[in-house]
Amino acid sequence: MISWRIELQEDNSWFYKYNLTDANGEAFEAQAVSHWLLEVSPNVTLNDFWGFNGSPIELNDWETANGFDFPSALKLEYGGDGFGEWSFYSYRAPVWGDFFAKDGRVPGTNDWNYAWNTGFFDDDPLSPAESGSIANKILRPDTETTVPEPTTIGLLGLGLAGLATRFRKRK
Repeated sequence: MISWRIELQEDNSWFYKYNLTDANGEAFEAQAVSHWLLEVSPNVTLNDFWGFNGSPIELNDWETANGFDFPSALKLEYGGDGFGEWSFYSYRAPVWGDFFAKDGRVPGTNDWNYAWNTGFFDDDPLSPAESGSIANKILRPDTETTVPEPTTIGLLGLGLAGLATRFRKRK
């Protein structure tokens, strides 16, 4: 099971936190899952994220052996400070998307562990981000970057000051 909490911060960045647990809500044992893929928009870079709990391995396009295809996904190592917990910050606003977790042998078997959202193969909803899940999707970072409000006001002020200076020089 996956749960998440996404919060808008005072600086207009977003805090993303994901927890992956077994069907009983318990954290997986060490080695049960080695990594997971979180869908992101194709034009993002690792510089769009910071403050990781659960180290990012890489950002790439992924096609798994199980037919799960991500045009772009953030591959995260399992763990961090608490097994099954990942968090990071980004100015990228949340939208609906997918995840896929894999790897790690089931104890005492030759079977592998897998987890993904049940709406993986369905189109992403266009509904605004909100608590809960829509169409069995999770919230993930989007293409759009939230511009911090003080920067916007500062840029507007500089632009207006430049226009005023130019207008005065013409007279």
